[in-house]
Amino acid sequence: MSNQQTTAVQQQSTKPSVKALFERADVGKRFAEVLGKRAPQFVTSILQLAASDKVLANADPYTVYNAAMTAASLDLPVNKNLGFAWIIGYKNNSKGTTEAQFQLGYKGYIQLAQRTGQYAKINCVEVYGNQFKGWNALTEELDADFTIDGTGPVVGYCAYFRLLNGYEKTVYWSTEKVRVHANRFSKTFRFNDSTWKSDFDAMAKKTVLKNTLSTWGILSVELQNALKVDQAVIKNEEEVDYPDYQDANVLTKEEERMMQMIDAAETLEELQALAPNVMESMGERYRNKLDKLSAETPVVVIEEPKPKKASAVKPEISFEYFKMKVDSCKTYQEYQALLSEAKDQEKQDYLGKKMNEFVESEMDKEALDSNNSIGLFANE
Repeated sequence: MSNQQTTAVQQQSTKPSVKALFERADVGKRFAEVLGKRAPQFVTSILQLAASDKVLANADPYTVYNAAMTAASLDLPVNKNLGFAWIIGYKNNSKGTTEAQFQLGYKGYIQLAQRTGQYAKINCVEVYGNQFKGWNALTEELDADFTIDGTGPVVGYCAYFRLLNGYEKTVYWSTEKVRVHANRFSKTFRFNDSTWKSDFDAMAKKTVLKNTLSTWGILSVELQNALKVDQAVIKNEEEVDYPDYQDANVLTKEEERMMQMIDAAETLEELQALAPNVMESMGERYRNKLDKLSAETPVVVIEEPKPKKASAVKPEISFEYFKMKVDSCKTYQEYQALLSEAKDQEKQDYLGKKMNEFVESEMDKEALDSNNSIGLFANE
């Protein structure tokens, strides 16, 4: 997409509707220069997309044009069902505007990689619980049985490519790692109408494959341009905006709670219970606290065997620490898992209160979601 193609269209004094803009002769001519005889069909697909999406229909028409021209220059169809590329209406509340955002799907990245002529094989797939056996991050060896159909929950996502010169790369992200990444970098990840909610697998595969190609793959000029404009509101060839991007240095409420729990842990047992939920961003904080508690924990020396071994008594955690664990719960199952730790009446009363509040909150959310739709789509 050239700078002339975008700026020439934007020289009009008033903004027309999306339909009126795409029906102009000069716009049709520019698409014909890129797509040839396929231009009318492509323009029709954009108009059909806008007609079916109220948010996109009300978006700045020039951002719709720029996103469409980007898709045309990459020769990728704009169709959500095909999964190569999308044009999504994005309500930018910080600016008080609605704009069109261009997004690539994981199939679009595979298509562009294949066009380089350098990839012998490339793919990205879900890894199911019955297939997964293990992952060695050091040697990048994934132990999984892909000869059987996947059943049960998806535990992770794997991207793989092999170049014609023999170089190959395997990357595996657990489902939890994908969620943490999306929660950290995407503002709309938590929106009920986001693509992350409606098609998590497709977004997860796109995230893992994009990271793999951008870090280790051979990037043609076309692929480099695709990486630049993916998830962007395109102003012109040089100016792009990423409205959904979230500063990774800003802590989420979940991260703040987890850091407070790490700091509040008084025993190794309390700290180690947090390990499965510790995020990458707080790994150093966790390790420092682990070293501190390990140094403070006395070494128990067994002088001689006892005739009868006393049963181990699990130390009871303090109410303040128990309260923090309850407050960090996100699902009803997590609340239930704490029932065994509510040893006294104070803890039982607090846990019961929070469980009731959670149930009432979920009922309110379901009622709200059924009557209100944000109309936003998230990206990575």
